[in-house]
Parts: sequence; structure tokens; C-alpha cells
Amino acid sequence: MIKKIDASSYIIDKNILKRFSQRLTVFGRKLYDTEADFYNKGMYDNSLKVIAEKKEGYSEIDYAKMMGSWTVYDYFHDAFNWKKLIDANSIMNKPLLKKNTG
Repeated sequence: MIKKIDASSYIIDKNILKRFSQRLTVFGRKLYDTEADFYNKGMYDNSLKVIAEKKEGYSEIDYAKMMGSWTVYDYFHDAFNWKKLIDANSIMNKPLLKKNTG
């Protein structure tokens, strides 16, 4: 049996907990912080420079893996949906496989 209560089980003190501006996140700063060195730059704008520095974890292979992962998110966003995919734009076309009779 579920017990229903009328009052919240916690209190939010608005003097302590304040709203956080989305403009201050790394994604927001890219668009709004004109003093940030990444202001208005694309995700891959500095990739060749970073690869040339030869830091561990930032090789051409690492970038290829990262871009492949983002491709799944960017182009197959509905793949993360609990419901069955029915939108043709969200489903990758599959090749027709024919049985080899030879």
C-alpha cells in the first residue's frame, strides 16, 4: 500500500539553491561568452592542432572513434527512444540481401 502525504518530504531553501544560467555551461559559453577561446567555434575546429600535439587520448584514431560515436547520436537520435522507431528519417535503410544460389 502506498502512503500519500500532503507536504513535500524536503524543503528547498531559495537563499541557498539558486537557478544556474545555461549560458554558463560549456555549451552555452560557446554561443554567448565572447571572451572564451572556443566562442563560436565548431567541435572539430582545432582537431588537427590537437592531434599534432600527440597527447595521449587525442590521436587520429581517438578522433575517429569520437566522431563515429557522435554520428550515432546525431543521425540516429531516435535510437535512444523507448518506443519503436517508425519515422522513416530515423531509420537507416538496410541493403536487401539475396541468397546466393551458386
